[in-house]
Amino acid sequence: MEKSSGDKDILFSNTTKLNGSEVTAFQNHALKKYTLTISIVIAVFFSAIGIGLCFVNTYLGAAIIVAGIVGGVILFPYLTKETIRKQNLEIFGDADYINQFNFYEDKLEVINIDERSNKQASQEFDYQEIYKIEEFKLRLFIYINKNQSFIFDAKSMTKGTVGEVVDLFKSKGVKIVDKTNLSEPTDKNNKKTNKK
Repeated sequence: MEKSSGDKDILFSNTTKLNGSEVTAFQNHALKKYTLTISIVIAVFFSAIGIGLCFVNTYLGAAIIVAGIVGGVILFPYLTKETIRKQNLEIFGDADYINQFNFYEDKLEVINIDERSNKQASQEFDYQEIYKIEEFKLRLFIYINKNQSFIFDAKSMTKGTVGEVVDLFKSKGVKIVDKTNLSEPTDKNNKKTNKK
C-alpha cells in the first residue's frame, strides 16, 4: 500500500497532466466574472462622461461613449486573454503542467512536477482550508481560495474514483458546486480542454 512520509495511507490518488493552452482556458474561465465586471464599469464610466459632454459638444460626447463601449466590451476582454496566454506561454512553453494529488483522511497533498527541470514542490491542505470545488464532467477545479485553484483531470485517477474523491470532500464539509451540465472551459480554438 502507498504511504506518505508521515506513514498515513493514501486513500485516493490522481496525476493530472495539462498543457499551457488548457491552463489558459481555465484561467480565462476563472476570471470571467472579474473581466465582465471591469468591462461593464469601463463602459458605464465612459458612457456617463460622454453623456455629460454631449450637452457641451455632441461629437466629443458621442466619441467618448463609443470609445468606452469599444474599450470595455471588446478591448479589455481581449487584452486580458492575450496577457494570460502570453504569460502562460512564457511559464510553460511546450512543457506539460503536472500535479500529483494524494488524498489522505485528514489532508490533501499536491505535488507539482516540473518536467523541464525534474524538480518537485509539495503543498498540503487541510480539507477545511479548501474554499470550494467546481465539478464538471471531466474535471474538478479545487479552489484553495476565492481566486486560486488546481485543475484536476477526472480521467487521470491512479487510485480510487472521482466519485469517491467528491464524496470525501462532501464528508469534510467542502462546498461542491455542480457544473456537470455545463460545458467545460475551452481553449482559443474552441476545443474542449479535455484532449485525449
